[in-house]
Amino acid sequence: MLSDRLKRLQPTLAARGVVIDWGRTNASRYIEIARLAALPPHEQAAAF
Repeated sequence: MLSDRLKRLQPTLAARGVVIDWGRTNASRYIEIARLAALPPHEQAAAF
């Protein structure tokens, strides 16, 4: 359920500098969430 919601929110989160990466190892799956370095306010794009 979490991955479905994150996939829907991914475009909005990406506009805010949050990157989501899904992956799989031999033993399990993972979701990695990272925030990019903050841009100055005048360079940030509106999410909506």
